[in-house]
Amino acid sequence: MAMASDVVTEGKVYDIRNFNTRIATGTLRPVLSNYCIDFTNESIIIPVLQDDFTLPFHKFEFTDLANLTDIVNSYPETKCPEYSIELIGVVQDLQEPTLVPTIYGEMQLVRFKLTDGRFSYKVNIWTDDIPNFDIFFKDDLQCPIVIILASARLCKFLGIVEIATLPSTKIYINLEIDYVLRFRQRLAVDGFQDIAGTIRDIERVGFIQTHVGQKNFVRFVLFDGSVSVKVTVWDENIVVLNQILENNFEEIPIVVLATMRARLFLSSVQVSTTYNSRIYINITYDPILHIRQRPIKEMQKMMSFLTTTVVTLLPEDFSIPMHRLEEEGYISHGNTTSEPLPTLPPPIIQIVTLKELGDKSDSDDAKNNQTDIYPSTIKEIVGKECIFTVEMSDDNLLIQSKIFKVKDARDTSIATPSASQATLASGSNSSYADNIIELSNFAGTPGSVKSYAKKIKTVKNKLTFL
Repeated sequence: MAMASDVVTEGKVYDIRNFNTRIATGTLRPVLSNYCIDFTNESIIIPVLQDDFTLPFHKFEFTDLANLTDIVNSYPETKCPEYSIELIGVVQDLQEPTLVPTIYGEMQLVRFKLTDGRFSYKVNIWTDDIPNFDIFFKDDLQCPIVIILASARLCKFLGIVEIATLPSTKIYINLEIDYVLRFRQRLAVDGFQDIAGTIRDIERVGFIQTHVGQKNFVRFVLFDGSVSVKVTVWDENIVVLNQILENNFEEIPIVVLATMRARLFLSSVQVSTTYNSRIYINITYDPILHIRQRPIKEMQKMMSFLTTTVVTLLPEDFSIPMHRLEEEGYISHGNTTSEPLPTLPPPIIQIVTLKELGDKSDSDDAKNNQTDIYPSTIKEIVGKECIFTVEMSDDNLLIQSKIFKVKDARDTSIATPSASQATLASGSNSSYADNIIELSNFAGTPGSVKSYAKKIKTVKNKLTFL
């Protein structure tokens, strides 16, 4: 309120008297409370000069960046969300302020990416909302720049989740609180899951139809001199890859794929980009310099696999607007470059070697699938003669598949029940029912982590669990 703005300063303690409380209304509220305070003409605000109690200077309720997509999808389509959000992350790819035409006239906009080391989102700061935005461009800022966005708004543009400011938004840069210190320490230890190497065996692939529409992709092999992995690059990153490969490099180009997704497929490690991924080349960074300091023979081996083939897209009319590449920092004044603009802070990268990536994928796959760990209930029937309830599928009938689905198993050492006993199979007093092993209750058996029916196959008239 204008009445209180002249006498209330953030961070100070006040004794406030004669005010009203009411149920909070409106949307994009900055505080997760159902009540708000209304000042009246009789309200009294008295500064507390010597307080004998301690109140925290700041109180934040941060939202994990991993949850932003789910949060946006939960918003009603016809109205704004009830609350704004608070976020913490590192500033990357900071751009100079630009004038953008809007329905309210030209407005100044600052763009950057907010990342927590795993996920990153574009942030649009309208300088009318943040008068002190120039603090981003000070030379003495500690890097990485850890920023807190208090009371921000999520929105979706062309299917991409973005973060925008509000008139109530507050920005804190490198705030000296415990949470920021812990966040900075985690980044120093964990960093980003990035990999580096040279590109070889580029394939001209084209596009496929997915549940989210048509997607373009290209595949190549990333090679670090000893280990290679298959990489799939999707959509707009293909254009960036083209810009990189069209340059004439005087030295071996070392590519860094930042924030990638790795998985184990058919016993081989495969890496693919996400909408958060970035591609860098020949950036000045210690791990890259170490790769270049390898023996001449190793570098020649890496160079021998390097190809100058330029990736082309199908269909031919597919393109990414040029301004998108300018926003990403890959195109500046008509010249292509793979590095961020000179004024931008360097990316935070923690290189994972390709061998470590393979070992990690093997370990994660073993943890997820539990292929060698059988539940105790399955162990009980090993070596026994059992009667199985088998479900027939269309494959069993049409193509004579010998892979069946099993719902439960019965120990044949228990006498087969009569018709009257069968009706009591689910009763607690039936010895026959006690020996039925409900396989459908187990979702952790080998080879089918989330299934509700175990698969078996017949080999020489014997049933074998898959």
